[in-house]
Amino acid sequence: MTISLHKLLESDRIPSLPEIAIRVVELAQEPEPDFDEMIRTIKGDPAICSRIMRTVNSALFGLRQRVSSIDSAVPILGANLVRTLVLSFSLADHQGPSIKYKTIYQAIWRNCMTQAVAAEALAQRTPGVDESVWFLGALLQDIGRIVLLDAAPEEYSRLSIAANNDAELLAAEERTFGFSHVEVSTQLCLRWRLDNYLVDAVGKHHTPIRNFNSDDQLPADLTLPYYPNALRGAASLAAYIEALRSARDAESEQLFADLQHTFNVAPEELHDFLTDVGLRTNEVAALFNIDLGDTPPVEQILAKAQATLAKIAVQSQLNVASIQRHVDEAKQELENARVESSQWKKKAQTDDLTGALSRKVLEPTLTELLIDAADDERAVAVLFIDIDNFKSLNDNYGHHLGDEALERVVEVIRGTLRDCDHIVRYGGDEFVLLMATSVNETVTRVCERLRSRIEAIHFADEPKAQTTCSLGGVIFRPHANEPIRGERLIEEADQAMYLAKQRGGNRCALFELNDGELISIDLPETGGVPV
Repeated sequence: MTISLHKLLESDRIPSLPEIAIRVVELAQEPEPDFDEMIRTIKGDPAICSRIMRTVNSALFGLRQRVSSIDSAVPILGANLVRTLVLSFSLADHQGPSIKYKTIYQAIWRNCMTQAVAAEALAQRTPGVDESVWFLGALLQDIGRIVLLDAAPEEYSRLSIAANNDAELLAAEERTFGFSHVEVSTQLCLRWRLDNYLVDAVGKHHTPIRNFNSDDQLPADLTLPYYPNALRGAASLAAYIEALRSARDAESEQLFADLQHTFNVAPEELHDFLTDVGLRTNEVAALFNIDLGDTPPVEQILAKAQATLAKIAVQSQLNVASIQRHVDEAKQELENARVESSQWKKKAQTDDLTGALSRKVLEPTLTELLIDAADDERAVAVLFIDIDNFKSLNDNYGHHLGDEALERVVEVIRGTLRDCDHIVRYGGDEFVLLMATSVNETVTRVCERLRSRIEAIHFADEPKAQTTCSLGGVIFRPHANEPIRGERLIEEADQAMYLAKQRGGNRCALFELNDGELISIDLPETGGVPV
């Protein structure tokens, strides 16, 4: 059977809104609704006025004080909720088909009411949204089913009974009529001049949630999850409850995943959440005088699904535990990797034999020290140490003693310097020391201590073996007027060390670099080099 959608919408079988309802819709959608005009409009229909008063004073709203007039009720309810109530009352007054199709008519209304209450419940879990707007959209999204039942009761009853789920019903509607109830609902919402975002969401309410575009333009008060997602979730939830009522296979996996990930309904909350939706659906239907038929209590219906719900909750807890275990394992692996990376980094930056820093980190370490010293108005000392006659030590006593000599020298250096100073093995028997200082005298004392302590090294296995060193250094006080690269300081310290070695070794040669000129610093006669 093919029905023209245009002719269907023009027929007297579609739900029509009274002028008062249309005017309330118009007023509610204004940027700043005129409550005085809305109150005057509602007063023009005593029946609607009375039903609004009964609603605002009902247990569903739970107001502490009784509202005595429509003038007080409208501002309390707000424009969107008043619009929702007026439209709901008007649609509830629509006369359905003959008694023969009453059961199908009740089932459709039951589905609409369940969707509306479910959307409202989801709104309560979503900050910054208007519950009445979500309620209204979900209530209207399947109103096209009532229109199709009115227009073709025999055919549509057969389709509704045969369909096991929404997808089968939509396909059957397309085959039979050439369009679906979604298109009818959308056109009615357009005819009633409802908000574009509501019309758009109604048209998408059978589209899977995961397919929505995150760039959808929606009003600011309809924050994530998007309004279409709410209507889709409400439709799936209502379909699930109806499937349990009719003992059909209930599609739950995707529904419960959507409820959890999009609306934060935890698996252990599912039973109570569904129970609350079922109970409130009956209460709201009674408020609107809508006959949902004789159905078993929702607790009895959900008892059929209790095992499934419990299994989901348990599985969720297991998943959480598993996820936490994987998170802990990942954290441990990350920490192990950090430790290993740190160890490898340290290994790459240090000398295997002595534990001093390797030559590759000399310049960056010196550069950082110069920057810090400039900020602190301190000086930087670069000291070059070369072990005297190291080749002879190796040749006469073996490389094992040479290695021991290097290790002992570094021990002496560490025992003489501060923790904040740096020891770099420059190569072979050469070491570079970096230190920051406030006064030159600190550096002169360090130089003489190093020279004398290295000279005092003795080897138990080779008592005749001796170590001395030649030490050269340069002190520089960095400032903006004299930019000096670290390379220059290393070169000058190296030259000072060779000067000490040329003078016979076991000596120190220390200079200060000032305005590009090297100035000799006097040292004790024992180890100083007169220049």
